[in-house]
Amino acid sequence: DIVEMERANNGSVCQPAGETDSEYAFCHLLSHISQNILASPAANANFSFPIVAMISELIASHGKFNFLMSDGEHLIAYGHDRLHYLEQR
Repeated sequence: DIVEMERANNGSVCQPAGETDSEYAFCHLLSHISQNILASPAANANFSFPIVAMISELIASHGKFNFLMSDGEHLIAYGHDRLHYLEQR
């Protein structure tokens, strides 16, 4: 479903390099973030974590969705119920 949703998105900000649903899902996420920033330029200074969370949940409702994303200051990790991470000291 997410592949068709992103292919139909006229406001897409990226083009997947391949044909995986993960690539289309991430492009869909970036498109929504971009639309949010354009709609509210004043919010650019404060990255919109609630928008990322809302769109991520929407995408995840179509299947498992995992990603790591950074705005240069924050690292966002999103994953279904089996996300693993390693902490090193």
